[in-house]
Amino acid sequence: MRISTSQAYTSGLDRMQDVQSALNELQAQVNTGFKISKPSDDPIAYSQALKLKEEIALNEQFTRNTEGAISRNQLAESMIDATVTSVQRLRDLAVQASSDTLNTSDRQDIAAEVRIVQEGLSSLLNARDAGGEFLFGGFQGRDAPFVERPGGGYDYRGDDGQRRAQIGGTTFVDISDSGKDLFVDIPAANNTVVTRASRNNSPTGEASISVGQITDQQALDEIYPEKYAITFGDPDENQNRRTYTVTRLSDGDIVNGTIPAGGLADVTYITGEPIEFNGVQVAIGGEPQAGDTFFVESTNNQSLMTTVERFSLAIEGLVKQPAEREAIPSLVGRASPPRPTLTSAGNYVAAQNLTLTGNDGSVQNLAVAANAQIGDVAANLDALNGVEAKFIPAEATLDFSTTAADETDVIQFRLNELDIAVTAGATAADTYTAIDAALGAALPANGVSYTNDGAGRFKLTQANGDDIAIESFQVIDHPSVKLGIQGGLTAGENLEFNLTGTNGESLDINYTAAGADNDELLTQAQAQITAAGLNGVFEATQTNPGEAVRFVYTGDTNGNSNILLSGLTDNASNNVSLAITETSGSDVTNAATNGAATTFQPGIDVQVTAQEGRSSLGFGGALGTPVTLRDGGNDSSLVAAQLSYTLNENFTLQSDVKDDEGGLIPSDDSSRQEASFSDLISTSLANIDNLIDNLSDGRSKIGARLNMLDTTISLNAAFNQELDGFLSDIQDLDYAAALTEVQYKTFILQASQNTFVKITGLTLFNYL
Repeated sequence: MRISTSQAYTSGLDRMQDVQSALNELQAQVNTGFKISKPSDDPIAYSQALKLKEEIALNEQFTRNTEGAISRNQLAESMIDATVTSVQRLRDLAVQASSDTLNTSDRQDIAAEVRIVQEGLSSLLNARDAGGEFLFGGFQGRDAPFVERPGGGYDYRGDDGQRRAQIGGTTFVDISDSGKDLFVDIPAANNTVVTRASRNNSPTGEASISVGQITDQQALDEIYPEKYAITFGDPDENQNRRTYTVTRLSDGDIVNGTIPAGGLADVTYITGEPIEFNGVQVAIGGEPQAGDTFFVESTNNQSLMTTVERFSLAIEGLVKQPAEREAIPSLVGRASPPRPTLTSAGNYVAAQNLTLTGNDGSVQNLAVAANAQIGDVAANLDALNGVEAKFIPAEATLDFSTTAADETDVIQFRLNELDIAVTAGATAADTYTAIDAALGAALPANGVSYTNDGAGRFKLTQANGDDIAIESFQVIDHPSVKLGIQGGLTAGENLEFNLTGTNGESLDINYTAAGADNDELLTQAQAQITAAGLNGVFEATQTNPGEAVRFVYTGDTNGNSNILLSGLTDNASNNVSLAITETSGSDVTNAATNGAATTFQPGIDVQVTAQEGRSSLGFGGALGTPVTLRDGGNDSSLVAAQLSYTLNENFTLQSDVKDDEGGLIPSDDSSRQEASFSDLISTSLANIDNLIDNLSDGRSKIGARLNMLDTTISLNAAFNQELDGFLSDIQDLDYAAALTEVQYKTFILQASQNTFVKITGLTLFNYL
């Protein structure tokens, strides 16, 4: 076999390149520390390394998730620990408040601290994590879970959700706790209620309901688990009064109340006043709109914030037991709804006996007659030893700003036994001026002063302690028409026509013209009314000289008055006509056709009918919203002065009539309030203990999670270490072996290079 020079050359060059390539790969491995860096290095090993890297990255993510879960659970644990500390402080305060040795100042301090603790609890329950999300809102992390009501207490706006984090291939852990589980759904010591507003309520009035108090546990237990609705009515349908009705949801029946007493149907709403029924007392605040509904629902759970609110209200109610007392404002100082007579009004004083008792055993009695004036009661009470009494003058407002009355209508009413009658003017301002004059003439003799705002509202003050009472409001509508002489009447011509009233009163007008003159028509008509003895039945007036004459029928007061104009003639050509101007509050029609009539002509009868309206008059006391007296109704209302008294130390004052039945003295006297407070404190302590137990359970669950998470961190670290070892075995370079191999490959390369040099230098001539 022959070997050519070129063949030897090529073979040597290929050998050197192979060795150089192998040496380059070894040097690259030495530089990177990895023996495989691409799939071609070792496909199987490269694939195994990729899988290990993915496993390591996933486990590192689980480690980060675990660390985040630890951080969030530790924050929740610290918030719960702080909550437990606050609740335990509330328990200490409840125990202190129950002591008989505390005075009012001590309880004021406790009440103030309870509110401070409550505010702190609100912050804890609305705590956020490092990302700004709320801890205890369930899945609703962006909005505060506990929102304060305008009427006191807090509503939970979160949900039942519990967030979780993945800390292993199939392992998840809770990283949040629902505020509902921790702070809301807590077993109550006794049956209780939860209050809420309907979601459909109007936002306009910003009305709210209080959390409520349990005033009679036995009464509540008897109806448990019933639910109730408090629904507000439309003032337009309730004498301009906002009213509420309480119904039982199971059958829709009206509920009987204790405050106010009786069936709770269409009760006048007064902001913040208590509503009590079946052992539950609530209050509605704000300005509820027609259709607004609030619910009182039985439950066997009581939230943390409700427990705190009820405890706060109880101790504040006891602290507010003042030395100076006022008679129940639901009885005095406020206008009442309509009723047949003043003696049956809601603002009345029942016949009763007041008993003033001293701690030395002394007893003084004062008999109060039915509907006694508060000024007299205050004077007689002040005469007793151990009490100083006074009255706060009655104040009321007559509001004519929405009273509809046409010109010549008569507005009349009875005010403090005085009959007031005012003829309405052409404008509202004219009417208000006339009312001002009538009140100014009548009221001073009755001891009532007043101010006029110029817009139809008259504020009355009865400074001597008597009542301000109103009844028998009515607007008498009078038909009227303006007649103006048109053409066809000459000097000396005689004009005749007849006016017939509702009750058959007949007035013949006989006018001899000096010319077509309305002023002369007025003069002769007035004279003929007087001559016929019909003053007070018919009236002829004129707004301005030269204008048409206004004929008014004032003889009927039943609201259906009318005038029939008939028999128009003249003694000449009988072609005269009178222009008709329809006046405000009257309709003018052709008696034959029932169509519109604009002229009064011979042979045509004209009917003038008063428009019957349902006018109203507003009347309100200083303490409450106005009621509305309706035209022609039996409405009446009364505003009384207020009784205020200061008891000397160690004296008590009681009435033998309940305050909701006309008694002047609040029934919630100190002894009754102390007993009620004692019961509520006992209940609050039991509920606080339940709170602490529930929080302890929640804290235990979080502690168990944290223990598991700590273990998971350790296991993840060990697992990652093992995976790193496997990966190292696959891809990490053995430096000692690699360097030996480099030296060996370098030696081979050098030998190959020397051999190649020698081969390439050989020729045939060297051997010749």
